[in-house]
Amino acid sequence: MLSRRLRRAALLCACATPLAVTAISNALAADPAACMIDLAKTRNGTLGLPIRAQMTPDGRSALFVRSGPSDTRLHLYRYDLADHSTHELAAPASGPETLSVAEKARRERARQSMSGIAEYQLSDDGQTVLASEGGHLERVDLQTGKVSPVSGDWIAPRLSPNGKMLAVVKDNDLYSVDLATNH
Repeated sequence: MLSRRLRRAALLCACATPLAVTAISNALAADPAACMIDLAKTRNGTLGLPIRAQMTPDGRSALFVRSGPSDTRLHLYRYDLADHSTHELAAPASGPETLSVAEKARRERARQSMSGIAEYQLSDDGQTVLASEGGHLERVDLQTGKVSPVSGDWIAPRLSPNGKMLAVVKDNDLYSVDLATNH
């Protein structure tokens, strides 16, 4: 008979991944601590799931961010509804993430603990995506897949409806950036 602590661990594991109850029960029987370690590594099985999904205006694809199964760095993806394929649009830079004090405060207020592509915005015409990674911005052209950096360290970016201009904040001042010229 399992102790109360082991039964509770088995219940937590079963709730975290309901499709793998048998595998988890076998793993729990072999090593009770392994289940709890897996839950901690995957944040209760939530790492690797798509979040912040948004349909494109034409209804042909959906954009979302997702990390790896045991990784906390978010990548930007597009899911095409016609052929059921997933394409990576933007990936976070390799190496440790360096955040400004303002960006750390913004993420804390938003309760964001993941790194990488923390947020993205889609223009109203569905042609341009603005991806934000630790104060660094990238513009993604959905037609060509071309990713181009936006110069400067900005916080609170807002993309214009046509996707050609950007409103950003730096040192408590509001700026307007033309994405064609990067100025």
